[in-house]
Amino acid sequence: MKRSFQALLLLALIMGAVSCGGKKEKASDKVIVPSDPRTDFEMSRTAADSTTLLKLAKQYLDELKNGNVEGALDLLYEVKNHEAQPLSEARKNEIRKSVMAFPVNDYTIKSMLLYNDSETQVRYTITLFEKPQGDNRPNTVEATLNPVRIDSVWYLTVGTRTVETNYRNN
Repeated sequence: MKRSFQALLLLALIMGAVSCGGKKEKASDKVIVPSDPRTDFEMSRTAADSTTLLKLAKQYLDELKNGNVEGALDLLYEVKNHEAQPLSEARKNEIRKSVMAFPVNDYTIKSMLLYNDSETQVRYTITLFEKPQGDNRPNTVEATLNPVRIDSVWYLTVGTRTVETNYRNN
Protein backbone atom coordinates (compact mmCIF):
# COMPACT_ATOMS: atom_id res chain seq x y z
CA MET A 1 0.00 0.00 0.00
CA LYS A 2 2.81 2.37 0.93
CA ARG A 3 4.67 1.62 -2.33
CA SER A 4 1.58 2.22 -4.45
CA PHE A 5 0.99 5.56 -2.69
CA GLN A 6 4.60 6.60 -3.37
CA ALA A 7 4.32 5.53 -7.00
CA LEU A 8 1.04 7.45 -7.38
CA LEU A 9 2.58 10.56 -5.80
CA LEU A 10 5.62 10.33 -8.09
CA LEU A 11 3.37 9.94 -11.14
CA ALA A 12 1.31 12.99 -10.07
CA LEU A 13 4.47 15.10 -9.68
CA ILE A 14 5.77 14.06 -13.11
CA MET A 15 2.43 14.80 -14.77
CA GLY A 16 2.25 18.18 -13.06
CA ALA A 17 5.74 19.13 -14.21
CA VAL A 18 5.07 18.05 -17.79
CA SER A 19 1.71 19.81 -18.03
CA CYS A 20 3.01 23.13 -16.64
CA GLY A 21 6.26 23.16 -18.60
CA GLY A 22 4.64 22.86 -22.00
CA LYS A 23 2.37 25.90 -21.73
CA LYS A 24 3.34 28.69 -24.10
CA GLU A 25 2.40 32.28 -23.47
CA LYS A 26 0.13 33.83 -26.07
CA ALA A 27 0.79 37.37 -27.29
CA SER A 28 -2.63 38.33 -25.91
CA ASP A 29 -1.57 37.13 -22.42
CA LYS A 30 1.28 39.64 -22.19
CA VAL A 31 0.68 42.89 -20.38
CA ILE A 32 2.21 45.76 -22.28
CA VAL A 33 2.94 48.83 -20.20
CA PRO A 34 3.36 51.88 -22.40
CA SER A 35 6.38 54.00 -21.62
CA ASP A 36 5.89 57.56 -20.50
CA PRO A 37 6.41 59.85 -23.52
CA ARG A 38 8.57 62.15 -21.38
CA THR A 39 11.14 59.39 -20.85
CA ASP A 40 14.41 59.93 -22.68
CA PHE A 41 15.96 56.47 -23.00
CA GLU A 42 19.25 57.94 -24.17
CA MET A 43 19.61 60.06 -21.03
CA SER A 44 22.43 58.93 -18.77
CA ARG A 45 21.15 58.03 -15.30
CA THR A 46 23.66 57.05 -12.66
CA ALA A 47 23.70 56.30 -8.97
CA ALA A 48 25.45 59.65 -8.54
CA ASP A 49 22.40 61.38 -10.06
CA SER A 50 20.08 59.68 -7.59
CA THR A 51 22.40 60.48 -4.68
CA THR A 52 22.67 64.13 -5.71
CA LEU A 53 18.91 64.52 -6.15
CA LEU A 54 18.23 62.90 -2.80
CA LYS A 55 20.81 65.13 -1.11
CA LEU A 56 19.36 68.31 -2.67
CA ALA A 57 15.79 67.37 -1.76
CA LYS A 58 16.75 66.49 1.83
CA GLN A 59 18.70 69.72 2.21
CA TYR A 60 15.68 71.75 1.03
CA LEU A 61 13.22 69.86 3.22
CA ASP A 62 15.53 69.97 6.26
CA GLU A 63 15.74 73.77 5.93
CA LEU A 64 11.93 73.93 5.91
CA LYS A 65 11.67 71.51 8.83
CA ASN A 66 14.11 73.68 10.81
CA GLY A 67 11.98 76.75 10.08
CA ASN A 68 14.59 78.33 7.78
CA VAL A 69 12.29 79.30 4.91
CA GLU A 70 14.78 81.79 3.45
CA GLY A 71 17.54 79.18 3.48
CA ALA A 72 15.23 76.75 1.67
CA LEU A 73 14.30 79.38 -0.92
CA ASP A 74 17.99 80.08 -1.55
CA LEU A 75 18.35 76.44 -2.69
CA LEU A 76 15.77 76.86 -5.48
CA TYR A 77 16.36 78.04 -9.03
CA GLU A 78 14.45 79.15 -12.09
CA VAL A 79 15.44 78.06 -15.58
CA LYS A 80 15.38 80.68 -18.31
CA ASN A 81 16.88 80.14 -21.76
CA HIS A 82 18.39 76.87 -20.58
CA GLU A 83 20.25 78.63 -17.76
CA ALA A 84 19.71 78.18 -14.02
CA GLN A 85 19.21 81.44 -12.16
CA PRO A 86 18.41 82.16 -8.52
CA LEU A 87 14.71 82.76 -7.91
CA SER A 88 13.38 86.21 -8.67
CA GLU A 89 11.84 88.09 -5.74
CA ALA A 90 8.38 87.64 -7.25
CA ARG A 91 8.84 83.87 -7.49
CA LYS A 92 10.34 83.74 -3.98
CA ASN A 93 7.25 85.52 -2.65
CA GLU A 94 4.93 83.01 -4.37
CA ILE A 95 6.78 80.01 -2.98
CA ARG A 96 7.24 81.63 0.45
CA LYS A 97 3.45 82.00 0.80
CA SER A 98 2.98 78.34 -0.08
CA VAL A 99 5.62 76.94 2.28
CA MET A 100 4.49 79.21 5.12
CA ALA A 101 0.94 77.88 4.72
CA PHE A 102 2.18 74.29 5.14
CA PRO A 103 4.84 74.13 7.88
CA VAL A 104 7.02 71.03 7.73
CA ASN A 105 6.94 69.10 10.99
CA ASP A 106 8.44 66.06 9.26
CA TYR A 107 8.76 64.70 5.72
CA THR A 108 9.11 61.50 3.74
CA ILE A 109 10.59 61.33 0.25
CA LYS A 110 8.30 58.99 -1.70
CA SER A 111 9.90 58.65 -5.13
CA MET A 112 12.27 60.05 -7.73
CA LEU A 113 11.32 59.94 -11.39
CA LEU A 114 14.00 60.83 -13.92
CA TYR A 115 12.16 61.20 -17.21
CA ASN A 116 14.72 63.47 -18.87
CA ASP A 117 17.08 66.31 -17.96
CA SER A 118 14.30 68.86 -17.74
CA GLU A 119 11.44 66.70 -16.43
CA THR A 120 12.46 65.06 -13.19
CA GLN A 121 10.33 64.72 -10.09
CA VAL A 122 11.13 64.17 -6.44
CA ARG A 123 7.82 63.44 -4.76
CA TYR A 124 7.50 63.86 -1.02
CA THR A 125 4.94 64.03 1.76
CA ILE A 126 5.14 66.54 4.56
CA THR A 127 3.60 66.01 7.97
CA LEU A 128 2.03 69.26 9.12
CA PHE A 129 1.50 68.31 12.76
CA GLU A 130 1.62 65.29 15.02
CA LYS A 131 -1.79 63.95 15.86
CA PRO A 132 -2.87 61.78 18.75
CA GLN A 133 -3.94 58.20 18.16
CA GLY A 134 -7.55 58.06 17.03
CA ASP A 135 -7.47 61.56 15.54
CA ASN A 136 -8.81 61.27 11.98
CA ARG A 137 -7.88 64.75 10.77
CA PRO A 138 -5.61 64.75 7.73
CA ASN A 139 -2.14 65.98 8.67
CA THR A 140 -0.11 65.45 5.51
CA VAL A 141 0.35 67.16 2.16
CA GLU A 142 2.05 65.75 -0.92
CA ALA A 143 4.31 67.92 -3.04
CA THR A 144 6.92 67.68 -5.77
CA LEU A 145 10.30 69.21 -6.51
CA ASN A 146 11.36 69.39 -10.15
CA PRO A 147 15.15 69.15 -10.43
CA VAL A 148 16.69 70.10 -13.76
CA ARG A 149 20.08 69.04 -15.08
CA ILE A 150 21.99 71.66 -17.06
CA ASP A 151 25.53 70.95 -18.25
CA SER A 152 25.77 67.94 -15.91
CA VAL A 153 24.75 69.97 -12.81
CA TRP A 154 21.45 69.41 -10.99
CA TYR A 155 19.39 72.41 -9.80
CA LEU A 156 16.25 72.30 -7.65
CA THR A 157 13.21 73.96 -9.16
CA VAL A 158 9.54 74.03 -8.24
CA GLY A 159 6.89 73.70 -10.90
CA THR A 160 4.94 76.80 -11.85
CA ARG A 161 1.71 75.01 -12.67
CA THR A 162 -1.07 75.26 -10.15
CA VAL A 163 -2.94 72.23 -8.91
CA GLU A 164 -6.68 72.22 -8.48
CA THR A 165 -7.74 71.61 -4.90
CA ASN A 166 -11.00 71.53 -2.98
CA TYR A 167 -9.89 74.54 -0.93
CA ARG A 168 -11.87 77.73 -1.47
CA ASN A 169 -10.89 81.07 -0.03
CA ASN A 170 -14.28 82.63 0.72
